[in-house]
Amino acid sequence: MNKYFLLTLTVSLSNSISLAQLTRGTLMAGGGLSVSSENTKTTYDVYSLTDLRPDEEGQYIGLSLYPKIGYFIFSQWALGVTTRIDINLQSNKQTTPSGWKSEVYRKSYTLGPFLRKYFKLDKHAVFLEIQYSFGNGYFESDLSNNTGSSEEPQKNVTSISTISPAIGYTYLINRQIGIEGMLQYNAESKKLDSETSTFGYKTVSRSIRFIVYLLAYL
Repeated sequence: MNKYFLLTLTVSLSNSISLAQLTRGTLMAGGGLSVSSENTKTTYDVYSLTDLRPDEEGQYIGLSLYPKIGYFIFSQWALGVTTRIDINLQSNKQTTPSGWKSEVYRKSYTLGPFLRKYFKLDKHAVFLEIQYSFGNGYFESDLSNNTGSSEEPQKNVTSISTISPAIGYTYLINRQIGIEGMLQYNAESKKLDSETSTFGYKTVSRSIRFIVYLLAYL
């Protein structure tokens, strides 16, 4: 009888811990970290150089931080705001005879809403999430070619918008702490207006990021 009582009590406490974080009225707050790589394709609509600039293909690697805060509007449904801080280095190459190449240092800050749906499994949970974010990017670039020519370094500001569906897994360590792994797909558009620069362009990129989060449930 005592063993049965203790087993029942243990199971009840375990369930109360696992459910407490995901119920209506709970506040979630924390942050995430990811390292990413991305392939891009850029099309220029205004030219300022002596030879026309064809479409470019490039790659970059970057570090991203993801502060996040949300509120459970219903049990297992969280609505909130997330930000993204990116710092990365990008290299572009062209196939023109002059062999132009560029190195770009870029940082960006975006902000937007997210909606998340959890599917609980005791102290574990899986979730689906959708985000939309917008903001600005700031970059500096150096341009040179195989003949030894170069241009003055450029500094510009881009506008950014991103749609990001994701799937993830949460392990609830205790009543207030959870560790998450999230696989996120990003469809991102970056635009530089030619009215504020010597040339304008629009970059559309697709990327997949794996993000590790540490969240508190209050």
